[in-house]
Amino acid sequence: MDTAAWESLFEGSLTLSTEHTDVDTLAELPARRGVLLFADAMNQPIQLVQTANLRALSRSRLADSGDDTPHRKADMASVTRQVYYVCCTNDFERQLLYQRLTHAVFGAQWKKWIALPRRDYAAIDRTRPFPCFYLTGAVEPDESVDVFGPFANRRSAAQFCESLNFAFELCRNPALLDSGNPESCPYLQMRTCHGLCCHEHGRTAYAQHVEKAVWAADGNLTGAIDDHRRQMKQAAAVLDFEAAQLRKKQTDRLNALLHPDFAWTGRLTNLRIVQIGRGEKYLHKGEKKKVQYYHCWRIDIDGVCLLGKFAENDPAELEGILKQAEFNTAGEPEYYPYALNRQEHVATIGWFLYRKNRPGLWYNASASFPTAEIILNELSSAH
Repeated sequence: MDTAAWESLFEGSLTLSTEHTDVDTLAELPARRGVLLFADAMNQPIQLVQTANLRALSRSRLADSGDDTPHRKADMASVTRQVYYVCCTNDFERQLLYQRLTHAVFGAQWKKWIALPRRDYAAIDRTRPFPCFYLTGAVEPDESVDVFGPFANRRSAAQFCESLNFAFELCRNPALLDSGNPESCPYLQMRTCHGLCCHEHGRTAYAQHVEKAVWAADGNLTGAIDDHRRQMKQAAAVLDFEAAQLRKKQTDRLNALLHPDFAWTGRLTNLRIVQIGRGEKYLHKGEKKKVQYYHCWRIDIDGVCLLGKFAENDPAELEGILKQAEFNTAGEPEYYPYALNRQEHVATIGWFLYRKNRPGLWYNASASFPTAEIILNELSSAH
């Protein structure tokens, strides 16, 4: 690719001579957060990397150390002739930028440069005779399958499936059911299953179990827990202690899904997040002190969209941005999942959501958007 093509993707570039690169040569690079591309004399990409300091990383990779000590790592300085760079203001935007550039620079080989943790999700296929929750890695649209997530890890996704299947008495042995011999199911023989799959009109009754389970999975766990507790008390009142004990166990399983590992879990098509990240500082006319601005992003299943920028001392501006976001009038996502890859996009969001130290502020807006007051108060307390 020629220089002009690379420069259209980046903010600036630096040409290096064939001689040793010294520290002063790299001083032209900004000491800011961003993404770097090292290219050779033929302008072929060598390495794409994101960093907290463009200048410092370039010096560590390229500057002549002045000693003759052999190094195990590849000598990038001997082959790098061009450095392209682009700046950003926070770690969330840097990751988005890096992934977008990875697709642009490396094309079909992008997976060699992006190492995201594997993500599993919970799904239920309504077209099956007796649906139940199961693990899946697929997040592409399917009218017959409801997919839930994201989860902190595979263990959490499996727990979500198992808990809902147990709490709402959905099939726990679908492979045996598919084999055509449901009568031999151990759950049925131990009388820990209602056995609706063996009844002539069982599908109608089973469908009611499915509806309740999907309702609970779709952000209504508290309501489902209340229903189970009510049924437990009703069973105990008529001395049906076996049924009461079962409802108690089911309630305990649902209660476990209120753990922080499931804080962001819901129907993936309803995924909606507001993210606030630190932006630039501006010096307004007549002011002596620069004003800190923040970026407000809307994240959904389709991608990420920059809604606008606001100053911490301007609540009206933030209120306007949030109103625009809530009524979905901000337009199409700016970064549709990179190369139209929804799986990569959702995995990236899940990776951020369950990190111990997420960059910026994150709000679950699937039910309602945070108010400007809440956001500004949290920004103020973070100082």
